[in-house]
Amino acid sequence: MGTYTYQSFQDYLKFNLGQRTDIVTYLGNWVNQAYVDLTTKNKFWDLKMPTNFDFPELRTSTTATTTAGTPYIVSPTDLLYIRHIHNDTSDMKLDKIRFMEYVRDTGRATSNSYSKPLQWIRDGGNIYLYPTPDATYTLSVYYRKRPAAMSATTDTTVIGAEWDEPILWLATVQACMRLNDFDKMKIWLEALVESLSSKLGIYAKEEVDTADKFRPDFAHKELFKYRS
Repeated sequence: MGTYTYQSFQDYLKFNLGQRTDIVTYLGNWVNQAYVDLTTKNKFWDLKMPTNFDFPELRTSTTATTTAGTPYIVSPTDLLYIRHIHNDTSDMKLDKIRFMEYVRDTGRATSNSYSKPLQWIRDGGNIYLYPTPDATYTLSVYYRKRPAAMSATTDTTVIGAEWDEPILWLATVQACMRLNDFDKMKIWLEALVESLSSKLGIYAKEEVDTADKFRPDFAHKELFKYRS
């Protein structure tokens, strides 16, 4: 997806930091940290990202099979947050509940109350189901994942190439902070904010296809107020 390779990210980061040779062993970790931060945070200093800043490439799913009498399935190891869970066996969507609702539910450990799972709650490394499954069900877990770290020199990110530069800028800002070079940090921070802010709403453009194309523009609603 991306055009920068893991090696070129490190080379550019080293260049941005003044070609310092004493930090070479840290560059790879700093690049990967910036990569993960960019794809899992929604606020960078004074710039708050919108909730739809979601990286579609990181939306994924996996299947899990329940075991009769076991009240949970194991969460995917790269899970950031769950979008929804579908019971493929019963062809129905499970409802998300709050943890205290799950705790108050009765019959969770009583075999004669076991049944088809209808609800879920994530707690720790597991996804708990209610009612406790009475049989084997195949569940599809749709979720947003954390990207895997780059390791080989030719690795690229799994998100679009348009994010290569923001990742590099973020890595540079964070590196300057670690090196206590706050004057350079401020310069690179401006570049980062500019790069990110120019991409705000980029994914919202896909929603145009679902919008009412004949609805008056909100900015011009006053023009329509006086028309009969």
